Amino acid sequence: MKRFQLMHALAPTDNLAILFNEYMEGLSTLMTMSEPSYVTMAEVREYTVTKPRTKAAKSYRHCAKRYYELLILRFSLESIHENVLKAIALLEGFYATYDDNLLAYAIDNRFKIIDEYGSDEESDWEKDGLDEQGGQKWKVTVKTDTKSLRHYTLHEELGSFFGGESCGRGEYIGTSTPEDFYPNTDMVAQQSEFSFRKMVQGAWGAELVRVADDGSRSPIPLADHIEDEMNTDIKAADVVARFNGVLQLAWLTRDFYLKMDPEDLSAYSQVLQALQYVRDVAININA
Repeated sequence: MKRFQLMHALAPTDNLAILFNEYMEGLSTLMTMSEPSYVTMAEVREYTVTKPRTKAAKSYRHCAKRYYELLILRFSLESIHENVLKAIALLEGFYATYDDNLLAYAIDNRFKIIDEYGSDEESDWEKDGLDEQGGQKWKVTVKTDTKSLRHYTLHEELGSFFGGESCGRGEYIGTSTPEDFYPNTDMVAQQSEFSFRKMVQGAWGAELVRVADDGSRSPIPLADHIEDEMNTDIKAADVVARFNGVLQLAWLTRDFYLKMDPEDLSAYSQVLQALQYVRDVAININA
């Protein structure tokens, strides 16, 4: 595995992926400090078995915890992004194919799922003639009653992206709020406090220099450093504001989904519009 592959970028196919990439880029210093590929197994044994109370062992445990948390963060952002796109595709496909007909969607969805994955319910199958060897063939029985369709409705399918009752553990749309990403978000917002210049000067008392084509060296003016760090702070503030905004909108959308009437067509269009705003990062951060 290549070093620093922990936070490999999401494919920048949309504004949400770009935003999440910018957020993760803001954690690059934290990633570097906790990256474990320089640690040997001998050191692991020393830190956990033979000398667990040393300063180095405590530092090791801190980095291990931080690395684990960064893994969770990376997977969470990836899952949120994936679920947003899939939920949008589901709703857009519904409107394009079923012309607002929720019953037709549920009937077809039940048929497709049972045909693909099977069913242990005898009433879900009916005879369909004989095959070439004279064996009985079966096909899925079409059902239109509410009880038979309850697990195949648009609302039920949409729940797989919002962490509905049938979902397992993991990150879904709106399952984590902006507050849940702190203190990582603070790190993104305060990138200039952890700039390479400050790290170098603090650790070694050294001064960063420019190397000219002829090999000569000259100190980089402090004003240039400060300007770069100010620009970093301005960009970081914008990233944090947009990041918090889309997570808040995702949380509100999930809350709306959980409370909506499954038979209310207008509610689905509201969910779709909100998710499109999340995907496009179409939020007013100055409001």
